[in-house]
Amino acid sequence: MPPKILVLGSSNVDLILRVPRFHRAGETIKAESLVTAFGGKGANQAVAGKRLGGAVFLITKPGHDHYGQSSRH
Repeated sequence: MPPKILVLGSSNVDLILRVPRFHRAGETIKAESLVTAFGGKGANQAVAGKRLGGAVFLITKPGHDHYGQSSRH
């Protein structure tokens, strides 16, 4: 039987933009790509516990926006 792991912690969404270079003061540049990744200290620890074979339970407080709704699934 796998060990039970309870994680109480944060969850969030990282929006990672790739840009061709650092901008200059006051300059706007266009991103080349966008990656959306779920994370947060609590969520990352829960994933690590699961990868190590644990039965993981995560208690977190997702937001009421699109990303919070998506993180529930």
